[in-house]
Amino acid sequence: MNRKSRRSFMRNLLKYHVKTNDPRLITVLFLMTLIPKRPKVVAKLPSDVPNLLIAVQDIHDLMTANSILFPTPSPTMAVFQGHINTLTTKEAKMLTGDTVTTSERDTAKLVVELDVEDLVAYTQTIVNGDIPNALTIALKAGMDLKGHTNRGKQEEGAFYTGLTGEIEIVGKVKSYRCAYQWQMTQTPTDLQSWKMEEIDPTLQSKTIVKNLTVGTTYYFRYRVILKEGPTLWSAAFKMMIL
Repeated sequence: MNRKSRRSFMRNLLKYHVKTNDPRLITVLFLMTLIPKRPKVVAKLPSDVPNLLIAVQDIHDLMTANSILFPTPSPTMAVFQGHINTLTTKEAKMLTGDTVTTSERDTAKLVVELDVEDLVAYTQTIVNGDIPNALTIALKAGMDLKGHTNRGKQEEGAFYTGLTGEIEIVGKVKSYRCAYQWQMTQTPTDLQSWKMEEIDPTLQSKTIVKNLTVGTTYYFRYRVILKEGPTLWSAAFKMMIL
C-alpha cells in the first residue's frame, strides 16, 4: 500500500468510526501507525546534459563495482553504458556544430533517463528485501532515498560512503584551531590493538578510511588535539564493512 492509498484508507476508517462509534476501528488505526513506511529509492538527475552524464556514469560505475549487491540489473550495465556513450557522442557533436539536431540529442537523453527509471525500480526491489540497510543500498547504486538529506551538521560516528571497502568517520567540532587523531581496531577490548598510524591525522573533524576488508567489523575512535593538550578518546564506533 503506497502512502496515498494508506492515507485514504485511514481517512475512510476514521469517517466510518465517527458514524458508527466502533472502538475496534481506533485499534486498527493505531496499529497502522506502527507499520513502518517503505523507503523509496530516488535518483536525483540534473536537467542539463553535461551534469546528467556525470550523474548517470556514477550510477553505472557504482552498480558495476557493487555487482554482488546488484546481480541482475535491467537494463544490463553494458546496455546502459552504450546508451550513455550515445548521448555523450551526440552532445559532443552538437557542441562542435556537427550535423546532430537537438531532437536527436534529446531522444538519446530520454533513453538514458528511462534506463535510470528502470534501474531505480530494480534497486527498489533490492531495498524492499533489506529495509534496515536501505540507505546503504541506495548509495551503493549511486542513488538516494526520498526525504534523505545531506548530513550538514553531522553527529559523530562512522558512515558508509557508498563505495566498497570505504567509510567516513566524523567527530564533533571542538575548536577551529585543533587537530584530530584517529584510531581503528578489530578487537576493541585489546588496548594494544588500537592503531593510529593506519589513519592520517587531520585538521578537519572527519576523514575517509579506504581499503577496508568487506565483511569485517571494525571499530573507530578519535581524539582532539587542542592547545591545552589532547582530549580523551571518544567512544568507539562499530561498523561492518560492505
